[in-house]
Amino acid sequence: MGRSLRAATGGIVYHVLNWGNARMQLFDSPAEYETFERVLAEAHEWVTMRTLVYCVMPNHWHLAMKVPDWSLANFYKVL
Repeated sequence: MGRSLRAATGGIVYHVLNWGNARMQLFDSPAEYETFERVLAEAHEWVTMRTLVYCVMPNHWHLAMKVPDWSLANFYKVL
């Protein structure tokens, strides 16, 4: 069963993160980190949102994002 939707108030900063399944490694090479950054940039072309800072590690990533007045879920659909 999926997680229920969370309220995402606009105009505030959210800490967004994602882990690999069972904390397995997501990124094995520098090219995979570069691909993640490219996909993140492409997502910003589709959705107006500001990434303030991000950190990508071998088994997970973090984003600090400023969200406009709509749901954060819209960004995740693109990413």
